[in-house]
This record gives sequence, structure tokens and C-alpha cells, in this order.
Amino acid sequence: MVSRRALMKAAMALGAAATVGGCGEGEPAASGERLERTKLKVGVVPVIAVVPMYLAVSEGLFATEGLEVELLPMDGGADALKPLTQGGLDLAFVNYVSAFQAYSKGAPLRIVADAYQALPNLAPVVVLPNSQIRGPAELAGKRIAVNQLNNIGTLTIQSLLRIYDVDDRDVRFVEVPFPQMPGAMVKRVVDAAWLPEPFLTGARMKLGVIPILDPGSGPTEGMPIVGYISGEEFVKDNPRTLVAFRRALMRAGQVANEKRVKVEEAMQQRINIDEDITRLMKIGEFPLSTSVTRLQRVADLMRDFGMLKTRLDVTPMVAA
Repeated sequence: MVSRRALMKAAMALGAAATVGGCGEGEPAASGERLERTKLKVGVVPVIAVVPMYLAVSEGLFATEGLEVELLPMDGGADALKPLTQGGLDLAFVNYVSAFQAYSKGAPLRIVADAYQALPNLAPVVVLPNSQIRGPAELAGKRIAVNQLNNIGTLTIQSLLRIYDVDDRDVRFVEVPFPQMPGAMVKRVVDAAWLPEPFLTGARMKLGVIPILDPGSGPTEGMPIVGYISGEEFVKDNPRTLVAFRRALMRAGQVANEKRVKVEEAMQQRINIDEDITRLMKIGEFPLSTSVTRLQRVADLMRDFGMLKTRLDVTPMVAA
């Protein structure tokens, strides 16, 4: 299982060295277009969904486009919203719930690229083997760990609990960083945890955790989870730069989809995950395009559960 110390070590390494050489300011990309900006700061969270970003760096795909990308580690995507809107970041890896909530309150955000989608068995709610909870209905009145409150985890869990006639108001969500969730269950700080890969496989190997609810299935299957977000002004001023950024990221996503070994290597090298875990973990599909229709599903579901006061049309948020 990955330790908090290992994650911190990886985070410091990313912040210090996760750059790739590019051309000078204004140099042309592989397409021959002269870019408005060639140096970008991108906030990332060290999880499997960020693998294409790591590959775009390590495989030289950003460099080919004339881009120099600095990856800055964040605890959670929502933490990146403030530096993103204040100019400390050019782009950030942010869950869509946080992005839509901020946008609905006036934050000038734009979606540049999709990063990951909900699929079965990628991030279930799990319990310890000795837990008395054996099914979704028994989560009523229990504490569930999520990495951040009022985000995509809570939304998808609430949506699925409704199918099992569990009132989401009867469930208490507790904010716990992913690496600390297994320990929080052992110490009985929480009764269950929303645990994505690679932390899921690590907890299975060490503790034998048991999935009891799969928020990536049923009505939320295929739902976009996270994406790369930028500010409206940055998008307006740097159209060619963002085309080059997307092109490199999509090529990296294709590499990740076709070559599992590349994903495993990235997880081992960038996040310091054990080889045994990377070999066993489930890997989803990395999207190569952004679907407005699917993004609207997220916003509509947020409205259903009171995370948005009114219906939000996401179309203006999606950068061309």
C-alpha cells in the first residue's frame, strides 16, 4: 500500500523536477503555428487520472509541441481553483463538481480537456472485512470517507444510494486524503471509504477491503469525473497554445489506452506506487475528446441533489 510519506516524496519530486524542455517564448509548435505562450504551470493531483499528463512530459509530447510544462502537485482539485483564478496556475486538474459550483458563483472558468470518466470497479465504496456493513442499505447512518466534501465522490455516491432507498441525508461524509482512508477505517474514524485506484488495490492487498457500493456503475457509468480547467482570459489570449496542449495530452491519452505498461511505469516513477500494486490495479479508459452532453449530466445531477441552486448550462464553459 502507498504511504503518506511516499506520496509526499513524490509530490516534492514533481514540484522540483516535473518539467520538459520546450522552445523559447513564441517558438512554433509541431504544427508550425507560433504559440502565444510556451511555458505553462499545471496543477495536478497524484492519481491515476493524471497519467496522460505524466506521459506527455516523459514521452516528450509537450516538447514536440514547443511547450515547457511544469507540474505542481495539489492535495485536491478544488484546492487549485484559487491559484487558477488568481494567476498562480495556467491550468489545473479539477473535479467537475467543484468547477461547476465555482462557475455558478461567477468564477470565469473554462474546460480545456476531459481527463477521466466513472466506470465500474474503478472507485468503489469499501469496508473492512470485519465490518458489519454488508450492503448499500446498511450505509444509512454511517460515515463515508471522501477526499473532499461536496465533490464528484459525494455526488456519485448519493446518486447510487438513492437506488437502494438510502436517504443521502442519513449518510455523513468525512473529508480524508486518499492515502489515509484505510487507516481511518482501521481506527474507526469512518465506517467506509470511497477508494479509487491505486489506493484501492493497495488496501485490498494489505487489509482485504470489500467493495459494497460502486458509484461508477448504473446511472453514473461513463460520467465525466475530472478535467483540465483554465481561466476565461487565459483561454481567450492563448488559443494556439491550448490547441498544442490538448494535442499533446490526447496523444498521451492514446498511449496510455494502448500500452498498459506505460501507465504502470508512470505510477511507479511519478507517484512511487509499488510494482505489485500497479500490476494488479484496474485501469479505465482515458478520454480523447470532451463531451458536452456527458458534462451536462454532471451539472443536472448536481441540481437534483442541491449542489446547484438552478440548472447550469455547461456549453459556454467548454473551450473551443
